[in-house]
Amino acid sequence: MKITKKIKIINILNIIKILVTVVASFLIPKFLSLDGYSNYKIFTFYLNFLVLFAFGTKQSLIINLDTKKGNTEFFKIFYISILVSVLSTIILLVFNVFLGNKEIYLWVILMTPFINSFGLVNFYLKSHKKLISSAIVELITPLVTFLSIIFLIIINISSFIPLIAVYFITYLLITLFIMKKFIIKKHLDFKNDFKVFLKHAKFGFPLEISYFVGFLAFGLDRIFIERFYLTDNYSYYTFAYTLLNIFLNLLRSGSAIIIPYFKDLKEEKLKIIYKFITKFIDTAFYFFAIFLPLIPIFINVILSKYQESSNIIILLYIVTFSQIHYMLKYRQFFFILKKGKDNLALNCLLLLMAFLSNLLVLYLKLPYIYFCYSSIFSFLLWNIIMEIYYNKLIKTMNLKYIFLNLFISAIIILYINEFINIIIYLLITFSFFIFSAIYLRSDFQKIKKEIIIFDSQ
Repeated sequence: MKITKKIKIINILNIIKILVTVVASFLIPKFLSLDGYSNYKIFTFYLNFLVLFAFGTKQSLIINLDTKKGNTEFFKIFYISILVSVLSTIILLVFNVFLGNKEIYLWVILMTPFINSFGLVNFYLKSHKKLISSAIVELITPLVTFLSIIFLIIINISSFIPLIAVYFITYLLITLFIMKKFIIKKHLDFKNDFKVFLKHAKFGFPLEISYFVGFLAFGLDRIFIERFYLTDNYSYYTFAYTLLNIFLNLLRSGSAIIIPYFKDLKEEKLKIIYKFITKFIDTAFYFFAIFLPLIPIFINVILSKYQESSNIIILLYIVTFSQIHYMLKYRQFFFILKKGKDNLALNCLLLLMAFLSNLLVLYLKLPYIYFCYSSIFSFLLWNIIMEIYYNKLIKTMNLKYIFLNLFISAIIILYINEFINIIIYLLITFSFFIFSAIYLRSDFQKIKKEIIIFDSQ
């Protein structure tokens, strides 16, 4: 199947996933109390940290798995990963007992082997360029969650525990299905299988640590609020992130294509693709910025009890597009260029900047909305550093686009603080979108030629 057709099918599946996620994003906070929603979002937030216990094998699969050898190597990695995840779960449970943490963390810990087995299979599909199958796998959890919410609303149960139970049961059933499928085909040879696991972990663990550090940096503001501020504050703040993740998922839906298809390209072609991705993200940034003034009206009509989230959504919109640059561009090219150590170093720098800026907000005892400003400062500064790095690496010459983004970010902040009126705001953002779209169209012709070459291969 041609790559262009694959992209269309994947985008259709991703649109279904996004639509289901969007509806669920409004139903869950409407259905749960502020306290219940806070607990549910703490659970889903900390699930993202469990990827660390795959020890990088997922990251290594995409780059290093020899698909010509069949599935044998993957089976070896899969079984050892399950054993390591179970051992990690036991250790985490012991720590949880001694630390006396919330019951919600117990559910997170129990998910460890299931999350990692699910992730391994998904990365395995991507490494074999079975991207449509991967998109179907990624649709399962949001679809099941959506159907569960509808069912709970019908039977009038307004508790977050059944939703967590649905997560647990869904991943458990998927894991059992995977093990049943693979256990017949591969007899365990622990010593040899562990060597294969270590080989992939040695390559992938620095990348996994880099991802973990990056995710921790992007979520540090929420950790500070969850630990040191009111439950309601966390609910308002995390609701804003939940809605903005829709943009994140929409714009990174094509990222699965990048590594498997572009990893063998020469530097000159990579440079063209890098610039196109930058302009694509920036054009989307300017386009959606036009509609930000509608956010307060929209929230008031749909979910008035979260009206306090309106300004947070508008401010964190800037941070979300920094994260999109990372997920869709920086992280993918670290993979392609095999610069895992550089990725880790730069993500550690981001984590340090985010920690210090968030700590300053806490130290000064500022209102929790100031975590938005600390995040904006950290991530925009980090974006400049990342573009300087890639300019030295593959001569991207992208710094001018970053400064245009800084200008629009400043316009958004001025608007939210009522230093400029809506007319000036709309004129600036609309003008930026038009000019950016014109330049994007010219670059698309170059990319189209590359896609034609991929199809012919």
